[in-house]
Amino acid sequence: MLAADAEDGTLRSEVPVEDVLLLIGGVAYSAQRCEEPRARRLIDLVLDSLAR
Repeated sequence: MLAADAEDGTLRSEVPVEDVLLLIGGVAYSAQRCEEPRARRLIDLVLDSLAR
């Protein structure tokens, strides 16, 4: 999925898949331990940082 999105220009191509997985894991871990508004901000930040 990440490769296809990078290929069509939807996502940044220079970010390694392993980094994306670690980032998502960290956000998921943090989101379980914080209030919902902060969890949503973290998810938005991740999505914005990966988009072109």
